[in-house]
Amino acid sequence: MRKKNRDSQNEVLLLPFSSQAEKAVLAGIILEPNFVDYAVETLTLDDFYSPINRSIFSAVLELVKKRQPVDQVTILEAVKKINPDPEIDYEEVLKDIIINLPPVAYPLAHIKILKDMSLKRKIIQLSSEISNKALQPEVEVEKLFEECDQKWSSLMNQKDYHPYVDLSKTLASTIELIGRSINNDRTGGNLLWIPTKYKGLNKLIGGLAAGDLIIIAARPGMGKTAFALNLASDLCFKENIPVGFFSLEMSKEQVGMRILSLNTGIDANKIKTGSITEEDFEDLAEEAERLASKPFFIDDTASITLTDLRVKARRLVREQKVKVIFVDYLQLIRNIHSHIHTREQEIAEISRSLKALAKDLNIPIVALSQLNRAVESRENKRPVLSDLRESGAIEQDADIIIFLFREDFYSSFNEEIQSVAEVIVAKHRNGPTGTVKLAFMREIMAFENLAEYELNPLQA
Repeated sequence: MRKKNRDSQNEVLLLPFSSQAEKAVLAGIILEPNFVDYAVETLTLDDFYSPINRSIFSAVLELVKKRQPVDQVTILEAVKKINPDPEIDYEEVLKDIIINLPPVAYPLAHIKILKDMSLKRKIIQLSSEISNKALQPEVEVEKLFEECDQKWSSLMNQKDYHPYVDLSKTLASTIELIGRSINNDRTGGNLLWIPTKYKGLNKLIGGLAAGDLIIIAARPGMGKTAFALNLASDLCFKENIPVGFFSLEMSKEQVGMRILSLNTGIDANKIKTGSITEEDFEDLAEEAERLASKPFFIDDTASITLTDLRVKARRLVREQKVKVIFVDYLQLIRNIHSHIHTREQEIAEISRSLKALAKDLNIPIVALSQLNRAVESRENKRPVLSDLRESGAIEQDADIIIFLFREDFYSSFNEEIQSVAEVIVAKHRNGPTGTVKLAFMREIMAFENLAEYELNPLQA
């Protein structure tokens, strides 16, 4: 909304607001008792631009707080006490609000207009604050990004107000979701979970559920990166599901080599060392061309900060419609909070943030994690939850914790146990735990279903 200055030809830009919508909402509160609670739950004082309208809504909030009736008379008395301005005739103001109520009123639509206008004002205000801070030479860029991320995220969370719904609507949408999951129909949006390529694992966890933080942990050399790439490749290249892969340890070219080896069956080490035939190279080039158009997005920023990861993840979901994010691996994420003084506190903050991000974006986040060396000192080297490195918070925050274990890693001369990997679901917040055995093909770093996959209960 623009207003011309009478003393000059310049135009003064006013902050966005709608006087009509503010009055319509207040009229709905006065005239419709059933609308009061919804308005109070949905709106805040900042959503009203007019100081007078803000005072009237403040009176409404006070009446609701004291469990008193809300009508024209009670509001008039309350607003006089809250803001006793002799120059304002609140009685006339309230009469004007009621008289000017539109013939066909849609209070919910008016609330949306108010929220939209309010958010626009907050965006303008936040942009101004960040711009002013960016002009200060002593402000660090990392802290500026962190503040931007936190405040923009807060604003975005205010964008979609979701009031409670009754059980009938909840169950109706739940049945529809279950039906699409049974039929593996992804056209309508998120399923209950995204199935993996592993039949036994799906029997345990169903798949990768939206909003879940899934931890894949193992000692170095067990193949946790390979397992993550197996999952990511299958989802993207076979199911055409957009995938984001944050590789904090390997370069994007190394990830590319792993992907090509996995999809061509050409020995990964030979690709790495250049010990391949001309025919193999042609196969790799042909496969690279085939996969080039697939929605697989790699970020290989080393020691990425937690703030940067959150910003990039939101961008991937918003711009590329990414449905699942992989992080390799959790302990390499940097946290720049000055109030955190120990490594345990840092890892705890990272795991909490990843879980919050998964819930906020409504996608599964699969994060790889290291285990401590306590495993090596035991006779039975299968990992347990206490082996998670540096933080018990990972165990608390994760919805699913999966350990990888290959006995041949410790008994390489036993041919009978070669090429068998155990996928141990040690924690499952919403279901059973157990162990799934997979075939592991070391040459191409592939995990595959065994001909007769095994599903055994996890031993206590």
